[in-house]
Amino acid sequence: MPLSAPPNSFVAALKSELNATGPLDVLVSSANGKRNDQVTVSHVASRPLPAGSFRRTKFPSGAIACVCSPELVFLQLASTYTVDEAIYFGFALCSSYRIDAASKGGVAHREGADKPLTSARQLAAFLDAVPGMRGCAKARRALAFVKDGARSPMESALAMGYGLPTRLGGFNVGKVALNQAVRVTSGATSEGTRYATRIPDLTITARGKDGIERNVLLDYDADAVHATRAGLARDARRRNQLATIDSAAYISMSTDQALEYRSYADVAEQIRIALKRPRTPKVSLASSNPAAVERYEQANARRIEFWKKHVCFSDFRKLERF
Repeated sequence: MPLSAPPNSFVAALKSELNATGPLDVLVSSANGKRNDQVTVSHVASRPLPAGSFRRTKFPSGAIACVCSPELVFLQLASTYTVDEAIYFGFALCSSYRIDAASKGGVAHREGADKPLTSARQLAAFLDAVPGMRGCAKARRALAFVKDGARSPMESALAMGYGLPTRLGGFNVGKVALNQAVRVTSGATSEGTRYATRIPDLTITARGKDGIERNVLLDYDADAVHATRAGLARDARRRNQLATIDSAAYISMSTDQALEYRSYADVAEQIRIALKRPRTPKVSLASSNPAAVERYEQANARRIEFWKKHVCFSDFRKLERF
């Protein structure tokens, strides 16, 4: 790690290659080497960092710089943002997508050598190596809810919204996994039933009030990706195939549903009923218990705030573009 910040000319060149706006953040090992201005904002590392904290990167211009590893980025973000925001960033760092303005819907799926930047397991290993470092405790709280494998920002938001506890603005309907393959019936031949593999966006699992474990498969049908004749026909075939699974209920959700709070909350209720889970907080809308009503209203307010920030295209969500 350098003692002092690099020259502004070098930082400005990197900003141009990264298409970044605003000052570029750099790490230095000495407070005397800090420089904060319109081009550069310096941060002093409070302690030695473990091997692998930086990646040597060559830019198209030929410039070479050491950039923070995804694991160190997660720690830095957790130290700056709230726990729910850190969870969202964790999903993005462990995802199978990347933001790409040239791709349909603004998101490109990582395939082949274009692998996820990191994983929840790698993030945990890094945090184990830096105990007591600034932001580490909050990063651990956030990491407890981070999942691998999201294929879009909306998948991350829905996984969080339906899986997180009430205190963080979620509906806590069950344990959520992303993009897990399931075997479905796709038709019949002269030799018998024909099967195929399908990958629903979310698989939500929970044990109901009767002690039986159940699953709900949830697909998010984004307008930008699915709203063509071919896309709609493909979605219909997919829904019909997934509906043949006896061990799981299937729910399909559109962009309009996700972006209208009542519909978004209704899907949470449908998932809860399919899983036979109790409503949380436990309260009747006609309850005469003022404390119970207040708990319900507070939980609903947190869920609305979460929905505005993470599911809708909020100012916070715009950060993923940079």
